[in-house]
Amino acid sequence: MPAGNPNHPVAQRIEGQWHKIAAMLVAKTGKRRVVISPAEVERLAASPEGVNITVRFDDERGIILTLVTDAEAERLASEEGGLPA
Repeated sequence: MPAGNPNHPVAQRIEGQWHKIAAMLVAKTGKRRVVISPAEVERLAASPEGVNITVRFDDERGIILTLVTDAEAERLASEEGGLPA
């Protein structure tokens, strides 16, 4: 999946690091294994407002991942220089 805001420093910083972020998410569950079913993927993808993930870095809290709608993702990308205004 391409970055919606590829010019943003955070997008550049995490390029190719999805496996480390996924490993951290699995570790946070307290389990060694997490299964994501095709039905779960389809249900998430079928959201009428769209589903996107934002990644932000906070010096005190660390990496912050947030699910946002298509409209919010476009607004954020436009504000932060990833898309034409």
